[in-house]
Amino acid sequence: MAEPEDSHPHLELRREEPVTKRRSGRPPPGRKRPPNFQSHANTLGEHLQNVRQATDEQVGGYDIRRLIKVKLTEKVLPADVAKMVPGIQVISQEEDQLILAFATDSQLDKFEAKLATLSAGGDVAYQNIMYALQDLSYW
Repeated sequence: MAEPEDSHPHLELRREEPVTKRRSGRPPPGRKRPPNFQSHANTLGEHLQNVRQATDEQVGGYDIRRLIKVKLTEKVLPADVAKMVPGIQVISQEEDQLILAFATDSQLDKFEAKLATLSAGGDVAYQNIMYALQDLSYW
């Protein structure tokens, strides 16, 4: 036998209020190109050449990747740095430095090409991360 529809009351669902308020206004601006970044990118390219030469002369161990220490002007996310050149791995991150592992010479060539483009005044993908680079050395 069928029961009348009014015998089963429906649940009343209320919308929950948000716990955190949304930020109003615009998001914070990204990194801007420093005024003297072309000469700085040129200097970084020279440091990268020195690093490449020094890592060529090192006796290899169990890990054949080139490890490069990058000093930063400001913090960046390791995941963003890894996107800069496909295949780069961030091995370590401290306050103002990263240790990057380049598995192949082509990865290092792509990184060097980005620095060369920036030193010539061009634009590259993930250039805002390149603006945070201060110094390169081998590790």
